[in-house]
Amino acid sequence: MAKNKDLKAPLRRFLKAASPRRSDYPRELLVGDAVYKIRFVRKIDEGGKVPEGSDLEVVGLCDPSEKEILILQGLDPLERFKALIHELLHAIEFEHDIEMAHALIYKLEEPIAQLLIENVWSEAHGEKYGLQRQRKSGSDEDSGL
Repeated sequence: MAKNKDLKAPLRRFLKAASPRRSDYPRELLVGDAVYKIRFVRKIDEGGKVPEGSDLEVVGLCDPSEKEILILQGLDPLERFKALIHELLHAIEFEHDIEMAHALIYKLEEPIAQLLIENVWSEAHGEKYGLQRQRKSGSDEDSGL
């Protein structure tokens, strides 16, 4: 996974503040029938997977043979969360024999992060960090559904 900064500033600030802290991450996640270890590391040897001349920085790696996901230490909370989602998408590819273009994984990491942060993470843990999830008008809660 490489760093990518396309979120608009106000949304990025909210998601960064609402993102899980490193201490909140599980040490293992079940993907299909496999248990993947999550490790935070100082350096990732990506084995030349980033194209020559690219300005992308490798911040995560999924190793399906070792059932391990590596995330670079020192990332801001949102980038760390997006890196985990990115690498989990690779783990899903391997464990469920699904092929996804890498460009699709990059496109999915951000909306999945936003969806999880706004609807799951901040609702479950937001109080712990002084965050409140704001409902938009027209939500199920407003319509009585």
